[in-house]
Order: sequence, then structure tokens, then C-alpha cells
Amino acid sequence: MPITAAKNLRNALAILCGIGALSAVLAQEQKPARSPSVWDGVYSEKQAAIGKARYVRTCSECHGDDLEGDIVEHPQLAGGDFVDKWNGLDLGQLFERIHRDMPMDRPGSLDRETSVDLIAYILSANRFPAGEYDLPRDPEILKQIRIEREPPASGNKTSEKKP
Repeated sequence: MPITAAKNLRNALAILCGIGALSAVLAQEQKPARSPSVWDGVYSEKQAAIGKARYVRTCSECHGDDLEGDIVEHPQLAGGDFVDKWNGLDLGQLFERIHRDMPMDRPGSLDRETSVDLIAYILSANRFPAGEYDLPRDPEILKQIRIEREPPASGNKTSEKKP
């Protein structure tokens, strides 16, 4: 019997060690991955330049040359008020607002490409960093990119806003 008891104890210890190791692995895997944000260079400088040209033709009459908006009807698109209003939301929501409702005199007339290029310009004007690739036109992908007032504390590509 002592040999059987020793085998059982050894098997129980092996199982407990296996459960402990598995728990450690699962705990690491369950850490939520940080979803992309506007601080991760989600648009290209070229795309922002195209967006700026489209903004001048399509949006500046209402929102101003410098995206400053007005007090009454047209919201600011660059600066603290804009970032505060959209903080915590995602680019999919901004896309829907632009694509569906703008311009006010022709709502819904902008194609996806124009709407996304306008977002790239708005991000640029708010001093979020550009990256290597264009912002995608797929609204489902845009929904995964968070708008954040401040850069994430860790794991981000840019530690602070450009001056």
C-alpha cells in the first residue's frame, strides 16, 4: 500500500503543478489586448493631404478654413472641444456621422473614400500621429479604432502629441 499511496501523491502533485502552470498561461492570455487608437498612426500623411483638399472643397464653408466651426451650428473639428466630444468613441462612429449626415446641404452624398480621407485630415489637424498606411474604408475596421484624448499609458507607438 505505501507504494500506491506514493504513486497517488506523486500523481496528485503532478496534476496540481499542471493546473498551476495552465492557470498561469491562461492568466497571461486573458489580459485584454489594447485595441488600436488614434495614437497608433492609423492614417498616412498622403491620405491627410488628400483629405485636406477635399475638406476645402466640401466642408470649409461651414466648419471654417482651420476646422474651427462656429458657436451656433457647425461644430469645431480640431482642438480641445472636438477631442473632448469624441473621446472614448471610435472612428466608425465619426465615419457614420460624416458619411451619413454631411455636408448639411447634401447629406449622404460623400462616398466612403472621401469620408475616410476627411477623417484622416481631421486626425492630422488634431495632431494625432500619421503612420505608414492609409486609414481603411471599412466601417467595421474603423469601429475598432478608439478616439482618445491622451495617448495610452503603455504599448503605444507615440508617447505624446506632436508640438
